[in-house]
Amino acid sequence: MKIFTIRNNVTKIILVALFWLLLYHMLYIYINNDIYIPNILAILKAIASIFTDKEKLIDILYTLYRMLIGSSISILAGVIIAIICASKSYIFEFIKPAMAILKTTPSIVMILIALIWFDAENLPVIICIAMCLPIMFSNIVYGILDIDKVYLNFVKVYNIKKKNVYRYLYTSLLKPYFISGVNTIIGISFKLIIATEILAQPDYGIGKQIYDSKLYIKTDEMLAWTVVVIVVSLVIEGHFNKFAGRKAF
Repeated sequence: MKIFTIRNNVTKIILVALFWLLLYHMLYIYINNDIYIPNILAILKAIASIFTDKEKLIDILYTLYRMLIGSSISILAGVIIAIICASKSYIFEFIKPAMAILKTTPSIVMILIALIWFDAENLPVIICIAMCLPIMFSNIVYGILDIDKVYLNFVKVYNIKKKNVYRYLYTSLLKPYFISGVNTIIGISFKLIIATEILAQPDYGIGKQIYDSKLYIKTDEMLAWTVVVIVVSLVIEGHFNKFAGRKAF
Protein backbone atom coordinates (compact mmCIF):
# COMPACT_ATOMS: atom_id res chain seq x y z
CA MET A 1 0.00 0.00 0.00
CA LYS A 2 2.83 2.39 0.94
CA ILE A 3 4.73 1.62 -2.30
CA PHE A 4 1.54 2.24 -4.31
CA THR A 5 1.05 5.63 -2.58
CA ILE A 6 4.67 6.66 -3.29
CA ARG A 7 4.33 5.64 -6.96
CA ASN A 8 1.05 7.54 -7.20
CA ASN A 9 2.66 10.70 -5.76
CA VAL A 10 5.66 10.41 -8.10
CA THR A 11 3.31 10.01 -11.08
CA LYS A 12 1.39 13.14 -10.05
CA ILE A 13 4.61 15.16 -9.71
CA ILE A 14 5.83 14.01 -13.14
CA LEU A 15 2.48 14.85 -14.79
CA VAL A 16 2.36 18.31 -13.19
CA ALA A 17 5.99 18.98 -14.22
CA LEU A 18 5.29 17.85 -17.80
CA PHE A 19 2.22 20.09 -17.96
CA TRP A 20 4.19 23.21 -16.95
CA LEU A 21 7.14 22.32 -19.21
CA LEU A 22 4.76 21.89 -22.15
CA LEU A 23 3.07 25.20 -21.35
CA TYR A 24 6.48 26.92 -21.16
CA HIS A 25 7.56 25.38 -24.47
CA MET A 26 4.36 26.58 -26.17
CA LEU A 27 5.04 30.08 -24.82
CA TYR A 28 8.63 29.83 -26.10
CA ILE A 29 7.39 28.94 -29.61
CA TYR A 30 4.78 31.73 -29.53
CA ILE A 31 7.17 34.50 -28.31
CA ASN A 32 10.05 33.23 -30.48
CA ASN A 33 12.64 35.41 -28.76
CA ASP A 34 15.38 33.89 -26.55
CA ILE A 35 15.91 37.16 -24.69
CA TYR A 36 12.36 37.06 -23.31
CA ILE A 37 11.72 33.31 -23.17
CA PRO A 38 14.85 31.16 -23.57
CA ASN A 39 14.84 27.53 -24.72
CA ILE A 40 14.33 24.89 -22.00
CA LEU A 41 17.54 23.14 -23.11
CA ALA A 42 19.49 26.39 -22.69
CA ILE A 43 18.14 26.72 -19.13
CA LEU A 44 19.06 23.10 -18.33
CA LYS A 45 22.59 23.67 -19.68
CA ALA A 46 22.86 26.81 -17.52
CA ILE A 47 21.73 24.81 -14.45
CA ALA A 48 24.35 22.14 -15.22
CA SER A 49 27.04 24.83 -15.57
CA ILE A 50 26.12 26.24 -12.14
CA PHE A 51 26.82 22.91 -10.44
CA THR A 52 30.03 22.27 -12.39
CA ASP A 53 31.57 25.72 -11.93
CA LYS A 54 33.56 26.07 -8.68
CA GLU A 55 33.06 29.84 -8.47
CA LYS A 56 29.29 29.50 -8.79
CA LEU A 57 29.24 26.80 -6.13
CA ILE A 58 31.14 29.22 -3.87
CA ASP A 59 28.39 31.79 -4.55
CA ILE A 60 25.75 29.27 -3.39
CA LEU A 61 27.76 28.44 -0.26
CA TYR A 62 28.20 32.13 0.62
CA THR A 63 24.44 32.72 0.35
CA LEU A 64 23.67 29.63 2.44
CA TYR A 65 26.26 30.70 5.02
CA ARG A 66 24.67 34.16 5.29
CA MET A 67 21.24 32.56 5.62
CA LEU A 68 22.47 30.21 8.37
CA ILE A 69 24.08 33.05 10.36
CA GLY A 70 21.17 35.47 9.92
CA SER A 71 18.48 32.87 10.69
CA SER A 72 20.32 31.47 13.72
CA ILE A 73 20.83 34.90 15.29
CA SER A 74 17.19 35.83 14.55
CA ILE A 75 15.85 32.67 16.17
CA LEU A 76 18.12 32.82 19.23
CA ALA A 77 17.70 36.56 19.84
CA GLY A 78 13.95 36.37 19.17
CA VAL A 79 13.46 33.63 21.77
CA ILE A 80 15.61 35.36 24.42
CA ILE A 81 13.97 38.78 23.96
CA ALA A 82 10.50 37.18 23.93
CA ILE A 83 11.13 35.36 27.23
CA ILE A 84 12.37 38.58 28.86
CA CYS A 85 9.37 40.57 27.55
CA ALA A 86 6.86 37.91 28.61
CA SER A 87 8.22 37.97 32.17
CA LYS A 88 8.60 41.77 32.39
CA SER A 89 5.59 43.64 30.97
CA TYR A 90 7.24 47.08 31.20
CA ILE A 91 10.13 45.87 28.98
CA PHE A 92 7.56 44.47 26.54
CA GLU A 93 5.99 47.94 26.22
CA PHE A 94 9.34 49.41 25.16
CA ILE A 95 10.28 46.57 22.78
CA LYS A 96 6.88 46.18 21.08
CA PRO A 97 7.04 49.43 18.99
CA ALA A 98 10.53 48.57 17.71
CA MET A 99 9.38 45.10 16.65
CA ALA A 100 6.28 46.57 15.00
CA ILE A 101 8.45 49.00 12.99
CA LEU A 102 10.78 46.21 11.84
CA LYS A 103 7.81 43.97 10.97
CA THR A 104 5.92 46.57 8.92
CA THR A 105 8.81 48.28 7.11
CA PRO A 106 9.06 47.01 3.50
CA SER A 107 12.23 44.97 3.00
CA ILE A 108 13.32 47.04 -0.02
CA VAL A 109 13.16 50.25 2.08
CA MET A 110 15.13 48.58 4.86
CA ILE A 111 17.80 47.45 2.38
CA LEU A 112 18.16 50.89 0.78
CA ILE A 113 18.47 52.63 4.16
CA ALA A 114 20.94 50.03 5.47
CA LEU A 115 23.10 50.43 2.34
CA ILE A 116 24.06 53.87 3.67
CA TRP A 117 25.27 52.47 7.00
CA PHE A 118 26.72 49.01 6.33
CA ASP A 119 29.13 47.42 3.86
CA ALA A 120 27.89 45.07 1.15
CA GLU A 121 29.41 41.91 2.67
CA ASN A 122 27.60 42.18 6.03
CA LEU A 123 24.38 43.80 4.82
CA PRO A 124 22.51 40.57 3.79
CA VAL A 125 22.94 39.10 7.29
CA ILE A 126 21.89 42.36 8.98
CA ILE A 127 18.73 42.63 6.83
CA CYS A 128 17.91 38.97 7.50
CA ILE A 129 18.15 39.55 11.27
CA ALA A 130 16.14 42.79 11.13
CA MET A 131 13.28 41.21 9.16
CA CYS A 132 13.24 37.73 10.75
CA LEU A 133 13.80 38.53 14.43
CA PRO A 134 10.28 40.06 14.89
CA ILE A 135 8.72 36.87 13.50
CA MET A 136 10.28 34.62 16.15
CA PHE A 137 9.76 37.26 18.84
CA SER A 138 6.01 37.54 18.11
CA ASN A 139 5.52 33.78 17.96
CA ILE A 140 7.23 33.08 21.28
CA VAL A 141 6.07 36.09 23.30
CA TYR A 142 2.41 35.62 22.37
CA GLY A 143 2.79 31.87 22.76
CA ILE A 144 3.90 32.41 26.38
CA LEU A 145 1.18 34.98 27.06
CA ASP A 146 -1.47 32.66 25.59
CA ILE A 147 -0.63 29.75 27.90
CA ASP A 148 -3.80 28.75 29.73
CA LYS A 149 -3.79 29.87 33.38
CA VAL A 150 -5.12 26.42 34.34
CA TYR A 151 -1.64 25.00 33.68
CA LEU A 152 0.02 27.71 35.77
CA ASN A 153 -2.43 27.17 38.64
CA PHE A 154 -1.76 23.44 38.45
CA VAL A 155 1.97 24.14 38.82
CA LYS A 156 1.36 26.31 41.90
CA VAL A 157 -1.03 23.86 43.59
CA TYR A 158 1.31 20.89 43.23
CA ASN A 159 4.45 22.96 43.88
CA ILE A 160 6.28 21.62 40.83
CA LYS A 161 9.94 22.59 40.55
CA LYS A 162 10.69 25.48 38.18
CA LYS A 163 13.23 23.35 36.31
CA ASN A 164 10.52 20.79 35.46
CA VAL A 165 8.01 23.52 34.60
CA TYR A 166 10.35 25.00 31.98
CA ARG A 167 11.46 21.60 30.74
CA TYR A 168 8.08 19.90 30.36
CA LEU A 169 5.34 22.54 30.39
CA TYR A 170 6.75 25.52 28.50
CA THR A 171 8.76 23.55 25.94
CA SER A 172 5.82 21.31 25.00
CA LEU A 173 3.31 24.18 24.82
CA LEU A 174 5.66 26.50 22.93
CA LYS A 175 6.90 23.86 20.49
CA PRO A 176 4.24 24.62 17.80
CA TYR A 177 4.95 28.37 18.05
CA PHE A 178 8.69 27.77 17.77
CA ILE A 179 8.39 25.40 14.79
CA SER A 180 6.00 27.78 13.03
CA GLY A 181 8.42 30.68 13.57
CA VAL A 182 11.45 28.75 12.32
CA ASN A 183 9.51 27.48 9.30
CA THR A 184 8.50 31.04 8.38
CA ILE A 185 12.05 32.32 8.86
CA ILE A 186 13.51 29.55 6.69
CA GLY A 187 10.95 30.39 4.01
CA ILE A 188 11.75 34.11 3.81
CA SER A 189 15.39 34.40 4.96
CA PHE A 190 16.82 32.77 1.82
CA LYS A 191 14.81 35.14 -0.40
CA LEU A 192 15.76 38.14 1.76
CA ILE A 193 19.46 37.31 1.57
CA ILE A 194 19.31 36.99 -2.23
CA ALA A 195 17.28 40.21 -2.65
CA THR A 196 19.83 42.07 -0.51
CA GLU A 197 22.74 40.57 -2.48
CA ILE A 198 21.16 41.81 -5.73
CA LEU A 199 21.08 45.39 -4.42
CA ALA A 200 24.22 45.40 -2.27
CA GLN A 201 26.47 43.51 -4.74
CA PRO A 202 28.85 41.69 -2.37
CA ASP A 203 31.84 39.85 -3.86
CA TYR A 204 30.08 36.47 -3.71
CA GLY A 205 26.46 35.35 -3.58
CA ILE A 206 23.56 34.04 -5.65
CA GLY A 207 22.08 37.55 -5.77
CA LYS A 208 25.22 38.91 -7.43
CA GLN A 209 25.06 36.17 -10.07
CA ILE A 210 21.39 36.93 -10.77
CA TYR A 211 22.18 40.64 -11.12
CA ASP A 212 25.10 39.93 -13.49
CA SER A 213 22.85 37.68 -15.60
CA LYS A 214 20.31 40.48 -15.88
CA LEU A 215 23.02 43.07 -16.61
CA TYR A 216 24.42 41.03 -19.52
CA ILE A 217 20.92 39.93 -20.66
CA LYS A 218 21.59 36.22 -20.01
CA THR A 219 17.96 35.27 -19.46
CA ASP A 220 18.65 31.53 -19.55
CA GLU A 221 21.24 31.90 -16.76
CA MET A 222 18.93 34.14 -14.73
CA LEU A 223 16.11 31.57 -14.95
CA ALA A 224 18.59 28.79 -14.13
CA TRP A 225 19.56 30.59 -10.92
CA THR A 226 15.86 31.05 -10.14
CA VAL A 227 15.32 27.29 -10.48
CA VAL A 228 18.31 26.64 -8.20
CA VAL A 229 16.92 29.05 -5.59
CA ILE A 230 13.49 27.34 -5.66
CA VAL A 231 14.99 23.84 -5.40
CA VAL A 232 17.38 24.79 -2.56
CA SER A 233 14.52 26.50 -0.67
CA LEU A 234 12.29 23.42 -1.01
CA VAL A 235 15.10 21.08 0.09
CA ILE A 236 15.89 23.18 3.19
CA GLU A 237 12.22 23.51 4.18
CA GLY A 238 11.58 19.81 3.52
CA HIS A 239 14.52 18.72 5.69
CA PHE A 240 13.48 21.03 8.51
CA ASN A 241 9.87 19.78 8.44
CA LYS A 242 11.09 16.17 8.58
CA PHE A 243 13.43 16.99 11.46
CA ALA A 244 10.72 18.95 13.33
CA GLY A 245 8.26 16.09 12.86
CA ARG A 246 10.64 13.55 14.43
CA LYS A 247 12.37 15.67 17.06
CA ALA A 248 10.88 15.85 20.53
CA PHE A 249 11.75 18.80 22.73
